[in-house]
Amino acid sequence: TGNTGNTGDTGDTGNTGDTGDTVCVGDYYADDVELIGECEIITGSLLIVESSSLVEVNLPLLKKVSKDFVVYYNYGLKILNVPVLESVGEDFRIGDNSDLESFNADALESVKGSLRVGSNNSLVTFNFDSLVDVGEDFQVSNNNYSLESFFVNALTTVGNDFRVTYNSSADFMFEANALTTVGNDFRVTDNDELSSFSIPALETVGNHFQLSHNHKLVSFDATDLYEVNGNFQISSCGFEILVIPEGVSSIGGDFRIHNNDEMTFLDAGHLISVGGSFDVGHNDLLENFDFSALEEVDGDFTIEDNPELLMSIAEDLASDITIGGSTTIADNKPDS
Repeated sequence: TGNTGNTGDTGDTGNTGDTGDTVCVGDYYADDVELIGECEIITGSLLIVESSSLVEVNLPLLKKVSKDFVVYYNYGLKILNVPVLESVGEDFRIGDNSDLESFNADALESVKGSLRVGSNNSLVTFNFDSLVDVGEDFQVSNNNYSLESFFVNALTTVGNDFRVTYNSSADFMFEANALTTVGNDFRVTDNDELSSFSIPALETVGNHFQLSHNHKLVSFDATDLYEVNGNFQISSCGFEILVIPEGVSSIGGDFRIHNNDEMTFLDAGHLISVGGSFDVGHNDLLENFDFSALEEVDGDFTIEDNPELLMSIAEDLASDITIGGSTTIADNKPDS
């Protein structure tokens, strides 16, 4: 537990730092919540974990936590209020609070570590209205059938992974309209009822771009996307016409379009090169595609098990491009 109610050279509660803020030194825990209501800066971590007595946490003056901000496994906690919290020096995590109905972190601008919101089975919506950058992972996952929406429309940069996974509410949706850069993977997977999402400002993905097992996903807006350095994968989604963003002219890794049972047409007319393997397969209704700009695939080239796609269409594409690996064209529709 940090030092509270004392004075001296340690910067304990009751002292002011160089900014004039009330500084609380050290780490604080669930049992300390009533003691830190006047804290504006916590120099260590705030770890509210495994409490069954807290119903509401209200820290109206807290501006900064220098290390971790963690709220986990609190059964009975319904409200979390940190309305002026601006920065967290390491991780910000809210998870496995089965009764949590709402939290307010509207002033939060920066998380130097990872930000995770997950497994809060009563949480319906949340916003990070001021959040601009996350140094490591941004993850919203495993919120089952409760979470209907979240909005991070000021967020521009995620240093590592951006992941939205296993959120199964019938009304689930999200927006990240200012997001421009993801340092590693962008993954939106296993959101059973998600029908659309918007990332119109996203330009670069440092590694993989993956949309998979979103069975009702029929559209996404990634207008500005132009750089994917790893794999590009869209599988088991609900698109009838799948349009690859026009700015994506090259893929650094593999290009995989698989198991999209409703897809009849694949538009990748601006794609020029694939640095890894090319694989279009197991799309039951796929009748045609546009790869009119494609020039080379450095790895293996596979088009198979698309029962409505004529073999000749696949063969014509293969004959028009340079392929660095093996070629497999099989179990598509025979030409009559």
